[in-house]
Amino acid sequence: MSSAALPGLLTSTADVAHLAASLAGSGRFALDLEFLSADRLVPDLALVQLAWGAAEAPEVAAVDPLAVAIDPLVELVASPAVEKILHAAQGDLSLLATLYGVEAKSVVDTQLAAAFAGLGESLGYAKLVAELLGVELDKGLQFTNWRERPLPEDKLRYALDDVRHLPAVWQLLEARLATLGRLEWLREDSARLAAAAARRYPPSEAYRRFGLWQRLPPRQLGVLAVLAEWREEQAVAANRPLFWIIKDRAMLEMARRQPGTLEELKAVSDLPEGVVARRGRELLALIRRGRSQPVPAPGAPQPPKELRQQLGTIVEKVAESLGLASYRVAPKGEIDALYAWARNGAPAEEPPLALLNGWRRAFVGEALMEVLGVSDRA
Repeated sequence: MSSAALPGLLTSTADVAHLAASLAGSGRFALDLEFLSADRLVPDLALVQLAWGAAEAPEVAAVDPLAVAIDPLVELVASPAVEKILHAAQGDLSLLATLYGVEAKSVVDTQLAAAFAGLGESLGYAKLVAELLGVELDKGLQFTNWRERPLPEDKLRYALDDVRHLPAVWQLLEARLATLGRLEWLREDSARLAAAAARRYPPSEAYRRFGLWQRLPPRQLGVLAVLAEWREEQAVAANRPLFWIIKDRAMLEMARRQPGTLEELKAVSDLPEGVVARRGRELLALIRRGRSQPVPAPGAPQPPKELRQQLGTIVEKVAESLGLASYRVAPKGEIDALYAWARNGAPAEEPPLALLNGWRRAFVGEALMEVLGVSDRA
């Protein structure tokens, strides 16, 4: 299949097996998924697009997961022997992990690569292709029904364009990162992203979805944990987004205010009257249970304000010198976790933090440990 031709949608087991063999033999391939996520907790996988071979003229193919099992492709996603090229990989890898229980190995994310190459944070695929290849992509079909069958030719061509240019984009980014000495940085962070995409929290830990959970007092956290577990179970059973059950803002307000009557529950922001009418007594019972049961372990304590500012200034200066965003240099919550470890006497077994591993340790981790009074024992 040449890049000039428009291949059909593969729908047979034999075709998928042949394709998987070609991908494995190539040593690397580009991957993209089309799925329907509206009104669903777990999106419906509707299309799998792949590109492999010569970067300047790759082979491309699309597989119909509605018609044929894609297990041979999933096995390649999990194989460390074959490199996978994706752009903004989190959503695709998370869906594959949810549907097939697979953790991707040997992944490179071209959006991350663009950031490390100094091209900008969270760069979209079309913009990156235009920047590096001078190719303008049509994004008019970005929101479409990918379950439509037969899939019109214009939609198939559009979907294939999402992988057609990835090998060439990665070839250029790989060379640039090698020159900058940042290729291993990209591989480290892509592997970390793939592991995070595959991680699944049980409903009992659904409260971790809330960014502020670590700051809540114990009784409020106990209520939030019970409510979050209940909401997760409801969403999974109905395959509906979490906010369809109850919005985050209402969940947090219930945890903080802990209403004890239906009238008090009605005063909670973003909690529809219909939910109160149907589920009000159930919610009140959950709140009562949350007050009395053991609370989850608290999150890492924050450093005192002055120390936090000092640590933050170090991160910002390093980020500026590297041309990266601060959150890229010190991932969210890691400064607090590092402080908690240091405050606990810096046990011999270091916490599994990005700040204490790879390039981050040398550029910023050691400096932060010095401020915290912890000698570098690498």
